[in-house]
Amino acid sequence: MTITSSTDADIHSSACFSFCRAECQCVFITCQLYEYHFIKEEMSWDEARAYCRENYTDLAKVFDLTDMRRLQDSAQSQTQAWIGLYSEPGDNRTWHWSLPGEEYTENKTCWTAGEPNDKAYPENCVKTRDKWADVQCTRTFQFICYDGPLYVGSWLEQK
Repeated sequence: MTITSSTDADIHSSACFSFCRAECQCVFITCQLYEYHFIKEEMSWDEARAYCRENYTDLAKVFDLTDMRRLQDSAQSQTQAWIGLYSEPGDNRTWHWSLPGEEYTENKTCWTAGEPNDKAYPENCVKTRDKWADVQCTRTFQFICYDGPLYVGSWLEQK
């Protein structure tokens, strides 16, 4: 099977994850064309997001639990790193991915026990090591970007 998008990816079997090129992550018969990039420079969450948007697609987003494992592997569990999850300040906290149009789904989480806790109010940005924790966005950490197709608007708008 060959999947064609902004990048071509040849799939060699139904167990395609181990047979795809590095930029392809496959789950069953679907394929997401993106990869994670661990950036060793420390920045605030806003600076990290700007860097990722300028050089890649955005701060890392977790599409599923396979992605969470890939995200942990990219950081090599050696340090804390920003990902693209944040909430707007306020009493009614709702979490969002930094890339507009990408929904955050509660059941895809890997929060540390007791998180998010807003302990050092306000804690509106998320870092990861092995699990996620909410922290102040002004703190500085290394970070993880992802690179993939950027779809804004509908297919008809893209034509």
